[in-house]
Amino acid sequence: MTHRLRLNALQQIVLGYVIVILAGAFLLSLPAASEDSRTQPFLDTLFCATSAVTTTGLTVVDIGSAYSLFGELVILALFQIGGLGYMLLLAGILTGLGGRLSLSSRVLLRESMARPPRVDMLAYGKFIVGLTLVVELTGTLGLAWLFSADYPAQEALYSGFFHAVSAFCTAGFGLDADSLSGTRQSAAIQLVIHVLMGLGALGFLVIHDLLAGKKRGEGCKREKASLQSRLVIKTSFFLAVAGTALVWLGNRQVPQVIPLGQQWLDASFQALSAATTTGFYTLDIGSLPMATLWVLIALMFIGASPGGSGGGIKTLSFALLLTYLRDHLAGRADTVVGGNKISPLLLNKVLALVSLALFWIMLATGALLFTEDAELSGILFEVVSALGTVGLSTGLTADLTPFGKSLILLSMFAGRVGPLLLGYSLFRRSKKEHYSYPEADLALG
Repeated sequence: MTHRLRLNALQQIVLGYVIVILAGAFLLSLPAASEDSRTQPFLDTLFCATSAVTTTGLTVVDIGSAYSLFGELVILALFQIGGLGYMLLLAGILTGLGGRLSLSSRVLLRESMARPPRVDMLAYGKFIVGLTLVVELTGTLGLAWLFSADYPAQEALYSGFFHAVSAFCTAGFGLDADSLSGTRQSAAIQLVIHVLMGLGALGFLVIHDLLAGKKRGEGCKREKASLQSRLVIKTSFFLAVAGTALVWLGNRQVPQVIPLGQQWLDASFQALSAATTTGFYTLDIGSLPMATLWVLIALMFIGASPGGSGGGIKTLSFALLLTYLRDHLAGRADTVVGGNKISPLLLNKVLALVSLALFWIMLATGALLFTEDAELSGILFEVVSALGTVGLSTGLTADLTPFGKSLILLSMFAGRVGPLLLGYSLFRRSKKEHYSYPEADLALG
């Protein structure tokens, strides 16, 4: 008697990402994808494909010189798939061709896509695709016009398109070996990238809520944004402002002859790049003071907001964690935000997510200390960047051993699907327990 392997929805989502990554790695390993028409090592192409699908941006080679146009377009397609979610793209293609989603496909789409309450799933999916097209097209035209001052029209258009999609998907892939360092003194280009990164990290949930509230409030008083949107916006704004100030202060430890305005532009760009988990850089990360690296690690760990393509533990989890600690230390029985009680189940998820992320960082950093010829600060930065799907590096990525590449690859994958979702897919029981255990009385210290 044969038994079919039955996967739950979460396991199918994880498996789907694995299949997309393996397909991308195969395409990148083809001679046509390489600039010199040679086959690249499969581990390197697997690393690049994982980095693209997880919208991280870490690479072991310079994609602008190592890959052909075909290879670059494969990478672009992979981080576009990663940014939107492969299930959403499949649903969009199927419904666009006049087909209908099966019940199992609807379940997968619902599990893979965070959406507002009382909003039709397919309608929200169309909103995501439509918004993505509008933002990326606008960003492409803006960057192409700015790049045309230094490049031929065709090259400027392609570069604008590649970087606009990369920024909005918070992927951080660039066509130059030094990321966006060449645009460091262009406030206009940096402003466009700022907006694209910010919108991508803010998340579709918040943008949908703000636009829906404006529409509902036409002709009368504007409807108030949801509690989630208010928490996300306030936390994101605080992290961006505080991060910029701290990065500027950290960089001041090294004597500089750079104009003050450029210092603040550098600090703002680098802080936002880390906080949105995009991973573009205009400064040499490896030469930054230790204080600045600490600020970037903290921003990368917290990350972007729910419902978008960014990584990290998410701004909402960070806000709820701080609120929980405040109320717990104050001796309050409940955690209250904006006049609303936060359910213990949601708080348990936050605590589990943060604990799993810290546990992964501790284990991965410790393991790499045994195998890599690098200092603790560089390894810790690399691990947090991978798990937060950021893509910033102190220069360690290209020098990783095969074991190091594999562990960073797994960290990127865990960061994209989410440590909590990955844990649920591996350990969650299909049947609920209909009994409880007696409480234990333990002393913590």
